[in-house]
Amino acid sequence: MLKGVPDVRQAEHFSCGAASFQAVMNYYGLDSFESDLRIRLGTSATHGTYPWDMVRVAKQLGFDAEWKENLSLNDLEAALRQGIPVIVDAQRYTAPNTSWKDSWLPEAGHYMVVIGMDDQNVYLEDPYLLGSRLVMPRQDFSDCWHGFESAMPLPSNAKKYYHVGIIIRGTPPAKARPEFIGPRVQPAMVQPATP
Repeated sequence: MLKGVPDVRQAEHFSCGAASFQAVMNYYGLDSFESDLRIRLGTSATHGTYPWDMVRVAKQLGFDAEWKENLSLNDLEAALRQGIPVIVDAQRYTAPNTSWKDSWLPEAGHYMVVIGMDDQNVYLEDPYLLGSRLVMPRQDFSDCWHGFESAMPLPSNAKKYYHVGIIIRGTPPAKARPEFIGPRVQPAMVQPATP
């Protein structure tokens, strides 16, 4: 499991993308406020955060970044071996009597950060949870790892995405990072961390 990815808490019901991005930025040593990141990322209550906006902002901040579809669990493991946490978009809950694979609830789309894997489980920094990490069996994670590209309300022609990952490459700082970053409501600039 990657060390140094902080346990963050999203400030708004729609800001899981900005909070996940904040966790990754902090992992790489860039102190940031979620409120500032929501503005930079174009995060809104109607569509949350788009993956290409995370890539755009990461590049503006000097990181190498890309988003990919159809990643595999092996791709996630390879990134983790290189010390790279991966932001994923998945279904956070299902409709009653519906499998993860068949669940396409637009309001259940949720960004999280993959921070570890073993033979049985995937370990995630889930910005909806405070004080703990989400642990999911590998097959359940693989089945729920899909979402929509669209604004709410969801149009009938909304594009479905499978196994999306936002991969941001940087160098983690040698200094330990905080284990928790709570929601901060005051606006602030994104600034490099001081040594």
